[in-house]
Amino acid sequence: YIPDVGFDELQEYYNSAMEVIDFEQVGSVAGSVGGFLFGTGSGVLGVFSSILSSLLGAVDVLLQFIVFVGALFYFMESDDSVVCMAVKIVPVSKRQQEFLSSTIQQNIIQVFVTSILLSFSHGFATLVYFSVFDLDFAYSSAFIVGAMALFPLTSAWLIYAPTLLIAYLNGNEYVLYIAIGLFLLEQAVSFIDEKIYQLIPGSSPYLTGIGLAVGVSTYGVQGVLIGPMLIV
Repeated sequence: YIPDVGFDELQEYYNSAMEVIDFEQVGSVAGSVGGFLFGTGSGVLGVFSSILSSLLGAVDVLLQFIVFVGALFYFMESDDSVVCMAVKIVPVSKRQQEFLSSTIQQNIIQVFVTSILLSFSHGFATLVYFSVFDLDFAYSSAFIVGAMALFPLTSAWLIYAPTLLIAYLNGNEYVLYIAIGLFLLEQAVSFIDEKIYQLIPGSSPYLTGIGLAVGVSTYGVQGVLIGPMLIV
């Protein structure tokens, strides 16, 4: 059934709709929604894009490090490794060449294990402490503090201080006690650091930190191992 509607009646319906619906307002709302969804700066898709790119960047760095470490240990253990080839050109006896090759390989392993232990101890301690006291940004703070542990010239208080300030502004009554606890935590972790650095005899934490900084700035992720090896 098709209703018999004339042109005049359609015109009246159209005029009535135009009076009821404010199309300018509808357009403004649609523009706002579109800008919120698709805006490059603060839109939802822009935020998700930023988060996704950050995650992909972190995964890329992690994969680079894993591939580099795997290749390093593979070539180090093979008969035609770079270490063995470099040692063979040293004008010393065969026995001394073998001792030198073994020492270099041992230093490489020690630097790798030391870096992992330092990062893990600081990051894990921060994560547990922040979680116990329900502080904000526990995981991100633990990750950053763990990375900063590789550079003794920096201080974890660059992360702790803003967190304490946020807790104070949120009305946390135990900020002072939390700060004292963080200080004691740093003292305990520094004692663990000394034990970890003893894995590399004759090494200095500050020289190792400088080696890490120079290595990362020069070689990227691979500099985590290359920098300290140039010193030890």
